[in-house]
Amino acid sequence: MKPDFTSLDIVAFACSGTPIGINIPNYDDIRQTEGFKNVNLGNVYPKHSSKTMKFVSESDKDLMVKCGHDSLTLQVALHELLGHGTGKLFTKDATTGELNYDPSIEHPYNGGPITTAYLSTETWSQKFGKLHSGYEECRADTVALHLMHFEEPFQIFFADKKQDWDDIYYTCWFAQMYGAFKGLEFFDIEKKQWKQAHIWGRWVILNVFRESGPDMLKITFSKTEDGKDTFHFELNREKLRTVGFKGLCTFLDKLHTLKSIGDFQGAEKFFDHYSQVDETMLKVREIIIANKVPRRLELQPNLQMEKKDAPEYKEYDTSFEGIIQSYCERYPKQEVDAVFTEWQSKFAIYRHV
Repeated sequence: MKPDFTSLDIVAFACSGTPIGINIPNYDDIRQTEGFKNVNLGNVYPKHSSKTMKFVSESDKDLMVKCGHDSLTLQVALHELLGHGTGKLFTKDATTGELNYDPSIEHPYNGGPITTAYLSTETWSQKFGKLHSGYEECRADTVALHLMHFEEPFQIFFADKKQDWDDIYYTCWFAQMYGAFKGLEFFDIEKKQWKQAHIWGRWVILNVFRESGPDMLKITFSKTEDGKDTFHFELNREKLRTVGFKGLCTFLDKLHTLKSIGDFQGAEKFFDHYSQVDETMLKVREIIIANKVPRRLELQPNLQMEKKDAPEYKEYDTSFEGIIQSYCERYPKQEVDAVFTEWQSKFAIYRHV
């Protein structure tokens, strides 16, 4: 059960999107009795460029370029290892009625007994339904932001960069907020739903941050030189470790507790409050969508055994053709042909329609 952080450098990840960190398995009964495995894919991290960043100050851009990799390393490690990796579920055996917790423990918010524990026949994802994915990603990110308030994580990861600790800390917070803003396109206005779990979680954290103090997040609307609407946002860095951290602690206490005791109704009401997108943010959403650029594509190399004594590292041209070629040379021909045949059949249907 001892936490273990393993970082791997990979040659290629054979799917359409490469994760930065992985925490498995997703079976809570196994995680709580046997443990879990956690890996960090250290050479997958995106490289930040000030040219592609919008709606923020030049100083924030500079910090993202300078500390973006280190802040993401810390965020992912704490998110996967101690975010997803912590939290006991209070469970009642469906057959015997036996509890895996002390029945004398009082409910932290009403002082009464705990009455919402999980049955041994149900998982937390079953009990929380559609809420569980966004809720869990938010909890993992919040745990990470909470823990990086202290020096121990920085001593472990960046002992030789003490002069940059505060910049890395700020960049972790800033990256969360920036990701929430960019992710507004994943909010379905008609259904009032978030369509991506990680972004949903970040958005909740952003609203917690806004609620922690009236001057914690400043949004300024303006016009570009060609008359288009735009905006600019900035965080109150001076109050980040005081007001911001206090608000985060209060939020995490309840977020974590409601999951542990299996209080779905309380968790749903609590989480929904911070999931809302108000009129100001709907205006921000319109501007972000109007300025949307194509998502980045991943071009990955291959290892080929052209010679018997050693593998050969093969790179490809940074183009659509290069990406396609890399996929074709990554898989056996019959698999590529099967995918192409399937695509042809679907394309013919769509073309006919």
